[in-house]
Amino acid sequence: MNNQLKSIHIILTIIFILINCFIIASYGWIGFATLTERTGLNGDYYYYYQLTRLQFYTYNFLVAIVALIFIILFIKNLFQKDLQKLKKSFSKFGIFIGILFLIELFLSMRSIGKG
Repeated sequence: MNNQLKSIHIILTIIFILINCFIIASYGWIGFATLTERTGLNGDYYYYYQLTRLQFYTYNFLVAIVALIFIILFIKNLFQKDLQKLKKSFSKFGIFIGILFLIELFLSMRSIGKG
């Protein structure tokens, strides 16, 4: 079995690292704004989902931490040139995105519209 990294694996790893950076930036900022009680949408977003501040910023920081762990995992497997572990990381990342999508779908169903 060929255990060599191809250019497609490197490109996918870079794309997934960038996606994780975006997740860290967005969820981390919303969590920080909620924690520090900033005014505006990001600081008051927990009202929209009918959660407490503690629940909401814990959820956001947890998602950001998991995304940071995936970045570290991708970089480690890329530098070790371990194709099998890199493929497992890709599948675990897909599961993470699927779970994140389902949680966001569930939270958006909890919201109450304005009228």
